[in-house]
Amino acid sequence: MSEFVNGLVNQTFNNAMGSVGSAINGIGNSSVLPSAGGSGNASNFNPGDVIHAITANQGILGAICLGLGCYLLILGFKLFKPTLFIMGFIAGGVLGYTGLMRFRPPEGYQSDANVLLFGSMAVGFVCGGILLCIIQLGIAIVGGVGGLFLALFILGFKNLGLIEDGVNRTIFICVMVVAGVVLAFLLEKHVVIVSSSFVGAYGICFGIDCFAQTGFARASEMFLSSGNSFNITVFQVNPKVIALTVSVVVITLVGILLQYRINSTKRSHKGDK
Repeated sequence: MSEFVNGLVNQTFNNAMGSVGSAINGIGNSSVLPSAGGSGNASNFNPGDVIHAITANQGILGAICLGLGCYLLILGFKLFKPTLFIMGFIAGGVLGYTGLMRFRPPEGYQSDANVLLFGSMAVGFVCGGILLCIIQLGIAIVGGVGGLFLALFILGFKNLGLIEDGVNRTIFICVMVVAGVVLAFLLEKHVVIVSSSFVGAYGICFGIDCFAQTGFARASEMFLSSGNSFNITVFQVNPKVIALTVSVVVITLVGILLQYRINSTKRSHKGDK
């Protein structure tokens, strides 16, 4: 068993590192270069601009996503109570960010980046704490968050989103969330493992993009803030975004195999502390 687990861990590491290398090595050819306006020209690419474009808040967000992503990928089902808090934190963070972007003024908030990051995190901490007290609601949220991120993943298959109409996009996201909630109650262990693995893999690639800035993270930003008519974020698919998208699938599969192996004798979260 130890050799099997070690092999999977090494495979996960190699795939993740391959994504980082691919994203960073080809960032100069990306169609979404970091700039104040959200666009750029590869012929004017300067490596120093990438370093300058990584703000402190992006670094914090990237580190959080990488840390939580690795945890969910490996221990999502085994340590169920912390997973509930993390999933609640993520769900609350998404709701907080969506709400802040929905009512964001044209000129932005005062200290805009801090309001968006730490305001979303505050809502996340509250939601995470609530889920620790209501286990059944927590199970629903685990499935719902999985459905949400699967919806964001699917929408990112095409420039400007697979579904460009804002209303239809919102309906699609809601349907995926509800489907995740329903499946979580019917197939609890399997949904928790698959959902935590997928959200973990998505988080890892999102965290990588906070530093590599290939444009992968712009998909989530665009889809979650489309309710604000002043939002000008544009998502475009490019080879580096595709590399991270494929990495999400590969890392998810490795996480699922690893979690099933670790939890082969554990059928339920009941009794977890």
